[in-house]
Amino acid sequence: MSNYSGNSQARVPVPEFHLWYYIIEGVLGFLTVIGNGFVVFLISTRRHLQVNHNFYIVSLALADFLLGISLPTFSILCSYCMKCDWLAFYKFFNFFAFSSVANLCLMTFDRYFAIIYPLIYINRMTKKVLIASVAIAWFVTAVLAMLPFIWMYDADKTIVKKYNDAYYLTLLVVFELIPLVTMPIAYFRIFNVVRKHSIQVTTQRDQLSYNNHQLEMKDSKESTTSSNENHGRNDEGKETKKKKSSIFPLDNDAGRSSIIVLGLVILLFSLCWAYDIYITLCTRVHLCRITNVHEEGISNILIYLNSAVNPFVYFLFKKDVRRELGACLKRI
Repeated sequence: MSNYSGNSQARVPVPEFHLWYYIIEGVLGFLTVIGNGFVVFLISTRRHLQVNHNFYIVSLALADFLLGISLPTFSILCSYCMKCDWLAFYKFFNFFAFSSVANLCLMTFDRYFAIIYPLIYINRMTKKVLIASVAIAWFVTAVLAMLPFIWMYDADKTIVKKYNDAYYLTLLVVFELIPLVTMPIAYFRIFNVVRKHSIQVTTQRDQLSYNNHQLEMKDSKESTTSSNENHGRNDEGKETKKKKSSIFPLDNDAGRSSIIVLGLVILLFSLCWAYDIYITLCTRVHLCRITNVHEEGISNILIYLNSAVNPFVYFLFKKDVRRELGACLKRI
C-alpha cells in the first residue's frame, strides 16, 4: 500500500508515523468531539439560539464532530488493533471533510447575502430554503466522496490511477482552491460594508445627539405643551430611524459577533488547509516531491486542528453562544 490514500484530504497512516502522531491525533480528536458536540447540543436545546446563521454553525459543527470521532479513533485502532480497508474507510472520512468545507461555504455566503442584500435575504431566506441548502450540501458531498467506489477496486491499476488523478484534482479545485479564494473575497466585501455601515451609524448618532441637544435648549425656553410636542417629534424620529436600520443584520450584538466569528473561522480554514493543498499539488500534479512521510502527517494534524479549534471560536467570540455557555456552567 502507498503512503497516502490517494486524495488530498486524508493520508493513510503508515508504520513510519511515530507515536507522537497518534498522541496528537487522539488529543485533537477528543477536543473535536467534545467541543463540537457541545455546540450542537447547546444550539439545539436553546430556542433563542435557533436563528438562521446558527443553523449553519450546527451543521458545520456536526460535520466536524463526525470528522473527529471517525478518523482519529479508527486510525489508531486500524494501526494497532485490527486490519482495515483503508481505501473504503477514507471515503467516509472524506465525506465528513467535504461536508465541513461545504457547510463553511454555506455559512459564509449566508452572511454575504444577509449583509450585501438584506432586503432580498429577509424575503427569500425562509426556513425551507435554509434546510434545503444544508441538505443539498450533505447529499452532494456524500455522492462525491463515495464516487471512487465505482473504479477503485478495478484490477487494471492504470485505469484506477487515471481516474484517481482526475478525481482528486477536481476535489482539490472544488473543495480547497475555490473556497480558499472565494471565502476571503466574500468576507472582505462583508467587512467593507460593515465598516461603511458603522461609519454611517456613528455619523447619524452624532447628528441625533446634536439635534437632541438643540431641542433641549429650545424646549427650556418654551411652554410645557410645546416641549411635549417637540419630544414627541423627536421620539417619532428615533423610532423611524430604528425601524429603518432594523433590517440590517448588524444592528444587534449577535449579528456583529457572527461576522467576527466568520472571519476567524475562514482564517483558520485558510491556514490549516493551505498545507494540504501543497501536499496535493506535489502528489497529484507533480509540481514537487514529497520525500518525508511526516509531511503527510502534519497535513492531517492541521486538518484535525481546524475542526478542534472551531467550537472554541464560537464559545469565545459569539456572544449569544458564550452567554448560554456561561449560563450552563453556572448550573453545574
